Order: sequence, then C-alpha cells, then structure tokens
Amino acid sequence: MTIHVNFFCHFNQTGVGRHCENAFFSMSRNRPEGLAVEYVNNSREESVRRALTRAREDTDITLFFWRYPPAVVRQ
Repeated sequence: MTIHVNFFCHFNQTGVGRHCENAFFSMSRNRPEGLAVEYVNNSREESVRRALTRAREDTDITLFFWRYPPAVVRQ
C-alpha cells in the first residue's frame, strides 16, 4: 500500500512558498519505498479538485502551507 503525502501550497519567493518548496523537494529526494509525495498547487482549482478526487482517508497525509494576511498576523 502506498501512502501519499500531499503538499497543499504554492511555490513562490515568499517565506512560506520557499519553505514548502524546500520541504517538498527534500522529501521527494529522500522518500522511503511505499511513499508518494504529491505537490498540490492550492492556487489552481483543478489541482485541488484532482487531489480531493484521489484522496484516501486512511492513508493520506496532507500538509498545508499558506501565508496569513498581515492584518490577521497583527491581531
């Protein structure tokens, strides 16, 4: 059985985007057998829908990376 690790994020030059990109590629290069690493671009609806369609509740691991708006962080 393959376990899927889904990275919901958007690779970009922000701190969150870079952090997600580095974590994704690091895990992709060092993944053990039986583990699939998937990038889900959360800024593209079709990418999110595809991930949700393939999702398996018992074996999937999902990691979310997003940037809070500055107004929320200041609260």
